[in-house]
Amino acid sequence: LLSGLTLISPLLDAFLVAATAEVLTFSAFWGYPILKSRAIAADIEANLPFVLIHMQTIARSGAPPAALFKLVSEFKEYGEITEEFRRIVRNIETFGMSEINAIKDVILKTPSSTLKDLLSGMITTIQSGGKLSDYLSQRAEEIVFEYRLSRRQRADMLATYADIYTIILIAAPLILVIVLTIIGTIGGAVFGLPPQMLIQLCVYGFVPLLNIMFLAFLIMTERG
Repeated sequence: LLSGLTLISPLLDAFLVAATAEVLTFSAFWGYPILKSRAIAADIEANLPFVLIHMQTIARSGAPPAALFKLVSEFKEYGEITEEFRRIVRNIETFGMSEINAIKDVILKTPSSTLKDLLSGMITTIQSGGKLSDYLSQRAEEIVFEYRLSRRQRADMLATYADIYTIILIAAPLILVIVLTIIGTIGGAVFGLPPQMLIQLCVYGFVPLLNIMFLAFLIMTERG
């Protein structure tokens, strides 16, 4: 019986390791594209207000849409928007698409809903014979206002998080360590454990773990 258990135990360990590795691998392959798409969308949303200001300036000079996209696509500072506009330019110059079809192709593929709306509005304006500079100017005002509002809300939220961090991850552990030190000085114990051990658990385990969780929370809220 003992020999049988001895054989089963390594097999069970190997099975658990293999199952865990499979789950982690599947999660990575499934989750990475989603995280990548969200990161691209977030980059586009962050740069779009500045791109719009640039676009409306170019449009006021009377430049056609193809030239507008080409000029903006030369600025690497705009991040993922530069890549999206390069696709439009490539569709027109390399694949011979019309301006409308080239823009529609990017609308279907971009992960940013705001950029989708902007490009769709540009198509409507072009097809209806409207003035592109007026449309871009209006959209620039709207998006810049939304950007400023979101930045202000973000700043307020970060201030709240800073207060929470100070209380939970700085003040509370410090008070706990002081209390445990006093208990250790008078020779007491907490739940039968020596205070020195609890201090080590707090400093080397509890506090780092909470910091990691707090950092992960900030990253998730930023991407969300």
